[in-house]
Amino acid sequence: MAVIIGFGSTITGIDHVISANWTASVAPERLWVIGSQTPYATFSTGTQQGTITTYGSGNISLDLTPSAGCVEGTAKLDITITPSSCGGILSPVELHSLTSYTYSKQAKSPGQCTYSFQDYIGKIPEVNLQGIATGDWSGTGHGITGSSDMTGKEGNVQAGFPGTGRALDKFFGIVTAIGGADVGIDSLTNTVNTDEGAANCTIPWTPIWKL
Repeated sequence: MAVIIGFGSTITGIDHVISANWTASVAPERLWVIGSQTPYATFSTGTQQGTITTYGSGNISLDLTPSAGCVEGTAKLDITITPSSCGGILSPVELHSLTSYTYSKQAKSPGQCTYSFQDYIGKIPEVNLQGIATGDWSGTGHGITGSSDMTGKEGNVQAGFPGTGRALDKFFGIVTAIGGADVGIDSLTNTVNTDEGAANCTIPWTPIWKL
């Protein structure tokens, strides 16, 4: 195990990164035969997952138009994480296929986005089809472009004097693009505004292994 040093690490393909996490999952299939402790054959399919959290959008704008026919999806970024470590040299980690996007901003707090990824390792599908992105959004600065087909209410209030609370409309629908999420910092006064916003978006993928 190595200890990673944040200020010495680099992440390219996205800006204003707060944190990065990554992990791998592999599901080997071993063909056992009687009388042997060695598999006749082993097939391995694995995925590399990762999440990146940024202030604002991280200068990311991405079209989420789904695959038209048997073509590779385009909701991808070219992100490379190069860790700086104590105790060994670590290989760079690459993240590409976006699976989800979230945005959150409270009053007087900076807006943050989280991008989640999943890519195949080992056996790679011949085509990875991108489905229709769906999600929900509310408030301002969320960076979602889409068409709402349903609206709900969200809010809270508590007892006391004055007993403050909040209320807003929450929209649900198809998401066609993300980008431009607001960090909410006034560059002139260097203060965080009182705007609030939230968003969640999921991008489904379907791997095609043999054409």
